[in-house]
Amino acid sequence: MKNKKGFTLMELLAIVALLGLIALAATIGIINMSNNQKQKDYQDIVKTIISASRTYVGLNKNNSKNDLIDTNSIEIPLSSLIESNLLKSDLIDPRTDEKISHNNKVKVEYNPDSGEFTYTYNYD
Repeated sequence: MKNKKGFTLMELLAIVALLGLIALAATIGIINMSNNQKQKDYQDIVKTIISASRTYVGLNKNNSKNDLIDTNSIEIPLSSLIESNLLKSDLIDPRTDEKISHNNKVKVEYNPDSGEFTYTYNYD
């Protein structure tokens, strides 16, 4: 009888295919993890924009509240938040790596019954 040493071609092909599947699964996992982190980073930016809007309304109470009482809502462009030094001018959307437009707005709604303000970030 012959003494068999090594692997057959089929065994090697099976191992290469298995390693390929493992690499594919790892790559997909890394891409998903990266996308999830980008979405979390974007949500952090939105929270920053909303926080700046709250500060803006607080600093401009007279003008903002009069407008809100008359119309129950106002829109604050990001350019106003930047001019008030409440936001940086170079905000980057981590999902697209593009600069966030200064024309985007935060809609502030006032509920006269509850006296509460609602802030919604509107983007182009």
